[in-house]
Amino acid sequence: MPPQFDVEETLKKLSVPQKVQLLAGLGFWHTQAIESAGIKSMRMSHVFNGVPSSCFQSATGIGSSFDIELAHEVGDALADECRAKSVHILLGPTVNTQRSPLGGRGFESFSEDPHLNGTIAAAYIQGVQAKGVATTLKHYVANEQEYQRFSSSSEVNERALREIYLKPFQIVVKKANPWVMMAALRLCGSRSSQERQQASTTQYQGPNARRAFTSGGGSAEVLASYTVSPLQGIEAVGKDAGFAVEYATGAMTFRYLPVLDGAIQFKDGDTKRDGALLEFWNHEPAENWLTSLVDGGIPVWSTATRVSHCPLIDSMDNSKVNFTCWYRYSTLLTPDRTGDYDFELIVGGRGALFVNGKVVIDLTGDVPDGSPIFGSGTVSARGSVTGLQGGQLVALEARLSNQTFIERGTGYETRGGVRLGATPVISDEDALAEAIALAKESEDYQDGQID
Repeated sequence: MPPQFDVEETLKKLSVPQKVQLLAGLGFWHTQAIESAGIKSMRMSHVFNGVPSSCFQSATGIGSSFDIELAHEVGDALADECRAKSVHILLGPTVNTQRSPLGGRGFESFSEDPHLNGTIAAAYIQGVQAKGVATTLKHYVANEQEYQRFSSSSEVNERALREIYLKPFQIVVKKANPWVMMAALRLCGSRSSQERQQASTTQYQGPNARRAFTSGGGSAEVLASYTVSPLQGIEAVGKDAGFAVEYATGAMTFRYLPVLDGAIQFKDGDTKRDGALLEFWNHEPAENWLTSLVDGGIPVWSTATRVSHCPLIDSMDNSKVNFTCWYRYSTLLTPDRTGDYDFELIVGGRGALFVNGKVVIDLTGDVPDGSPIFGSGTVSARGSVTGLQGGQLVALEARLSNQTFIERGTGYETRGGVRLGATPVISDEDALAEAIALAKESEDYQDGQID
């Protein structure tokens, strides 16, 4: 094919009979040519361990070596054989899992171990395709016996399918990008291996589903330009594919309440931006400013942040903001569900949290030290707010001072910081019951595949 062959544009030019013609084949070993569209006939070879003339070790033998470089070298040599015989497509490798010696074609697969199977196959494919010869990953999926292979059904539960039979395919696709996939030869339950199952509903559970972790904490923390949480990603796919996503928190596993990243925004003139506004003063803006909503006047400096965990270490304008300072963190939170909420405040120094104009957490008195903020912050303090409405904006404002933090001294050049968290109020028992009830509505539970 020409170097700039455009598959999508070429398909647009073909009639339906011509597209069907591409699927029919020309004899056993060639594809149909459609010269008017610039599509030439391609030749295939069916033998894994040699393009008939040379003979290499069987796949099981190569897998037994645990030698990735050797697998790549075999692929490289096979590509030379293919090119010498004008073969465009090699009909292999096979990555079906060898779980029984009675399979009949076990020698075509590398191993009974899914990880080894996929890893060796990926190296083999990289060796072949590096020289412009296509490989065919097969047989997708659960083609584990020869007896009545065109009509028998492989009954596999979801976990075994995912962790054993699909795993080698997943590894190869990620690492080697095979150019051809053979979907054959049997039914998997009530569906053929060529079908794409369309679920009407997908379920997701876990307390961290809404959080996008992109790096470690402390000095390893890096703010990504944008983030997508696991739940957001699944919901986006579901929207495009036409299925609903149901979510339950399940067991609570966090030490501190989840941060608010992705659910907060602030007003910037007539528009709203994701995140929060931080404003700084070099002296207490007004009497009792920390515990009341009195006006503080014009700040000496302000900046935006997309997160609710804000260590004040760098990115500060030191020419304007003193090391000892007072500051305000203000944002609008959008709860994802209706109900009561717990809020949490941690600060390097002293401060208070207002929710819809009312003090919910007061850390302005004699507060014990805690481990956050490099061991120099306060203990976490929590307060509850009842009757928040899902989807309706909630005004959050934390008024803070690092004066006591600086006076006490710290081994780090930092102004302290603030961390805000929140979560719907739900007991561990109720959260688990909700997750169990949701799981029982799943198709797998209804079909008896999970207990």
